[in-house]
Amino acid sequence: MVGDGTMGPCGIYGVILRHRKADPADLIAMGNPPSHEPFLCDQVAFGPSFRSGRIAVQWDGEVYNGASLRRGLDLPRDAPPAMVVLRGWKKEGRSFLQRINGPFALALLDHDDGTWTLARGRQGLRPLYWYDSPEGIAFARDIPTLFRCPWTRRRPNWEKIPEYMVFDHVAGGDTLYQDVRELLPGQVLSGSLRHCQVSLETLPDPVPSPSSGAVDDERLFQEAAEKLLSATARLWGMDPGDGPALFLSGGVDSALLAGCIKRVSRAAGVLCLTVTCPGFRHDESLHARIIRDSLGLPGVEVELDPHLFAHAWQRCVRSLQAPLTSTNQVPWWILCEVARQRGSEVAYSGEGADGWFSGGLYEEEREGLWRLWEDDPDLVASRIIFCKSHCLNDPELVKAVVTLPIDIIPRRKIWEALREEGAGASPDDLMVLYHVRTTGHRLLTRADLAASCYGLRLRLPYLEAKWLAWVRSLPYTVRNRNGIRKRPVKALCAALLGQDFAYRRKVGFTFPVRTWLRDAPNPLLRRWREMLLEPRTLERPVFRRDALEQQILLRLQGVVRPADWLLWSLVNLELWLREIGQ
Repeated sequence: MVGDGTMGPCGIYGVILRHRKADPADLIAMGNPPSHEPFLCDQVAFGPSFRSGRIAVQWDGEVYNGASLRRGLDLPRDAPPAMVVLRGWKKEGRSFLQRINGPFALALLDHDDGTWTLARGRQGLRPLYWYDSPEGIAFARDIPTLFRCPWTRRRPNWEKIPEYMVFDHVAGGDTLYQDVRELLPGQVLSGSLRHCQVSLETLPDPVPSPSSGAVDDERLFQEAAEKLLSATARLWGMDPGDGPALFLSGGVDSALLAGCIKRVSRAAGVLCLTVTCPGFRHDESLHARIIRDSLGLPGVEVELDPHLFAHAWQRCVRSLQAPLTSTNQVPWWILCEVARQRGSEVAYSGEGADGWFSGGLYEEEREGLWRLWEDDPDLVASRIIFCKSHCLNDPELVKAVVTLPIDIIPRRKIWEALREEGAGASPDDLMVLYHVRTTGHRLLTRADLAASCYGLRLRLPYLEAKWLAWVRSLPYTVRNRNGIRKRPVKALCAALLGQDFAYRRKVGFTFPVRTWLRDAPNPLLRRWREMLLEPRTLERPVFRRDALEQQILLRLQGVVRPADWLLWSLVNLELWLREIGQ
């Protein structure tokens, strides 16, 4: 992985061929470093791999509980994580993967029984993509590396574009490319060298049954503080002397994390990075400064303007070869870039905290929903899938400008699977899990991919296994008591920075993107406005030309004020399509 924002060969890549033996040429185009011999075995070609006997593994991940696993496997303290995985696999097989506390992706070949395995940890970081064709299966940790394989083809999956326009995301493992699938968190893809069939399974992740007993607030908050502090300390102990960055948005999650880092490290070497947007009514820089000043932490503020925004957006789409999944991906990209320029190799963030608490529904959406739980389950599913926080654009607007239906079958399958897995679980807990497996998954994947472009390792204490197990043990009504979302986290933040700070309305890394898209004189943004009305854009096979042109003009002329994100999704799609030669 290179640290300049260009996606290079990272972590895991290779091919599993169906009808011929592997050759070094199969990997050269994917970027096998000259200093590393590829691993070739019959029909399998891996990039740089760790080998022991007749088993080889490519590993890209973290083993937070490595010390205890090494002791149980009789390995020395300095044994690398890949060796831990190999020894554990030999001893316990696939079930060993469930014992790993930390995010990971791996590719493994067991030549003794002629099987191969691709797997991804449940945490949601470390993506893994695979391309299925008659030639075989190509796999990589990122899409650009995947398409360096000589027999892969960049072909848009037009049928998924309406779903992307509504949800800013394609669910269920599908992607916006034909023949390309994303391995979902906790999934295992496996096959045999003796036949062409593959199987896709999911590691068990039981729906929790939280205790319904009353919880004393004082004890709850003390336990929350101890758990989060311990999680931060465990992650901090993995990177001594690395001079990590902290992405400080000005909200409760990153504020509380800053306090924990101060406690466990005395802030040695940590640098707080914040994106600001002076003059914008939702600018969070003042709150970020309050956090830094109160804790005595050093910081750098990056001032966002239309020029910086547009060029970072363009670089991000070009590097990932995919349309962006949220506007926050642009400041996240900028933060990763600045962190690397400042010499950081590790970045801490409060990313991932929201999903496991609230589940995405606004309180007014949630309240009336559960009265229908037994009477009209289809309506419940529909309202959860199309809830306000999950929809980028109004589904009715999207239906008016596209020729293809909005495919929500994968999302319904996710919901139905959760209902089956969690028979007897509360509707609220199922709602939270649905949010985590859709919107939450999208946010974590895009965060990890952007960080990996700059060679950064992400540390997310709110996703550390022991903290997360504790959160999941709490009933929804305790996690969000009296309608206050993330009540334990906000209460701790109130103790650190005061009630007014903790309970104010928070909007995240935000900026007037819709105004900039419509009005900013920046040449790049002006060019993109013109691009939207070009025949090449309007005549894409998925669009109704006349209806789309009318909607674009209404927004660019200011007749329809920015009440939706149609221009954002259209620019992303067109930048991506032109990037891949369409």
